[in-house]
Amino acid sequence: MFVDLVLCKHIDDLDGHIYLFYAPAFSGLKKGDSVIVDTKYGQKLAEVKDIETVDTKLPVYDFIVTAAGATKPLRKIIYRVINDELEYEEELIKEMGGNNE
Repeated sequence: MFVDLVLCKHIDDLDGHIYLFYAPAFSGLKKGDSVIVDTKYGQKLAEVKDIETVDTKLPVYDFIVTAAGATKPLRKIIYRVINDELEYEEELIKEMGGNNE
């Protein structure tokens, strides 16, 4: 299964930490996009720093997760923010609700 691995920086994180999330493959996200991400502390506003589409069955997926210091299962991108409004695409949101394993 293909997914977009998305490196994000939380907007309120003054230390500049970068976190790894996932979105459906070919989601159309780009560097600089504002997104709402799911975290263990609830939903947070973040900025996309980098994105790569990968097959979760290939070793490169595990390599990227490990290199980012993330743990599986990855948390997801919930919404993309466009012009201060949440973009809600029902089909994408359904895909993002699934487990990426």
